[in-house]
Amino acid sequence: TKDGPYLTIIAPTLNQVVSPGTNFNISWETNITDKTLTIQHWNDGAKVTDLSTDTNISNNSFSWAVPSDASNSKTNQIKIIDNSNTSNIYESALFEINNLIYVPDDAFEQYLIDLDLDDVLDDYISSSQALKLTVFRRTNVETPIKDLTGLDKFINIEELSFNENSNLKMREVDFSTLIKLKKITLNGDIIEDRFTNSFNSIILPKTETLEYVSLQKHNIKDIDLSNYPNLNYINLEGGSYENIDLTNSAKISQLNVRNNSLNSIDISAIQNLAQFYITENPLKCIKVSQNQLDSSKTNWDKPPNA
Repeated sequence: TKDGPYLTIIAPTLNQVVSPGTNFNISWETNITDKTLTIQHWNDGAKVTDLSTDTNISNNSFSWAVPSDASNSKTNQIKIIDNSNTSNIYESALFEINNLIYVPDDAFEQYLIDLDLDDVLDDYISSSQALKLTVFRRTNVETPIKDLTGLDKFINIEELSFNENSNLKMREVDFSTLIKLKKITLNGDIIEDRFTNSFNSIILPKTETLEYVSLQKHNIKDIDLSNYPNLNYINLEGGSYENIDLTNSAKISQLNVRNNSLNSIDISAIQNLAQFYITENPLKCIKVSQNQLDSSKTNWDKPPNA
């Protein structure tokens, strides 16, 4: 443990790349609770601007709206000043502002070129162009994408549909930055009892916009689909799911979890579950509400002993 009062900036980190036109969380660790801070952006040893002059130190973070016209530079720094004693100045590591997003997959970048968002295959796209993409939809194409690196920076995507039968290099994806996402269709495949084009882990954004999730045939054990107030449709058929958290996602009307590895599932918080498919699981328990017990379940396809 650290002795005495301290404040340590933990983001941005050394050489971290921050994109113009995005929100970036400046964060810190501290054991001080009763002060306010001034937060400044510096570049190349000179102050650019005050980002805040009265942030409470106990917030532990500040959301910085990085200007869309911020200059590319590798010598950026955040300084945090104690307003009660301005000699107490805390400095971050140097970080980079760069309006380019790394897209190493040629098929991915060619897709962006075909949409007039890019102009040449060079593994990069400008962040300002990436912000224009709201629908990412690819199915049954001749040249499949094998690497989704960079997709998390396309933060205005509302629909993500990707059903390509390719051997993806990635086995874990983090879409937590896609906070405007409404619909995701990202289905894998099983060939000769082997998962292909599938993931071991998917992190979805915690956003109220999400309405539709189809993540079939993935080698995923646990998935968190809790606290999505507008989530209406879920299809997780044919995977390895063992634990599915649906807490506080009460508006689901269609739920397909057929052919997985579920021993139990809690659907008691769902108010109007019209269609429910859960056969072909080693199921022992379905937790339901009294209202669900009392209502008709003619469109519930479940094992008779569950």
